[in-house]
Amino acid sequence: MDHDLVSVFVCCSFFLMIAVLFIGLFYFKNQRDKMWNETARLAIEKGQPIPERPFNKFAIAPDNEAAYLRAQVRREVKIGLICLAAGIAISVHITMDRGWAIGSVGAIPGLIGLAFLLNAWITARSAAKIPQSDAPPPRQ
Repeated sequence: MDHDLVSVFVCCSFFLMIAVLFIGLFYFKNQRDKMWNETARLAIEKGQPIPERPFNKFAIAPDNEAAYLRAQVRREVKIGLICLAAGIAISVHITMDRGWAIGSVGAIPGLIGLAFLLNAWITARSAAKIPQSDAPPPRQ
């Protein structure tokens, strides 16, 4: 095969893979929303209260934004540490195998990890400024 044809095929297949992933994500999110709407409709028809919507960003503590932000900080710290460790591991492995010029590829996930850690730190500082409510949310 011609090298130009191979490079075009690789680029097209990469972008096609990304498009398929996004289309799949939107499809399954739409299906989840349809199922929740059907559940809510049946509850209303039977005179029951509408159930809480799943995957709500305030499902942890609906009336406590500080609790949500603390949970977000924990998630971002975990993601940041994983990306940072992956970046270091990639850099060390490739540098030992091929040399420093190509080993800097590991800086990409490493810097993404640092960005997550920085965002977690900023979010933690903003969450500390929000007054905390230790009272449990009222039940309906």
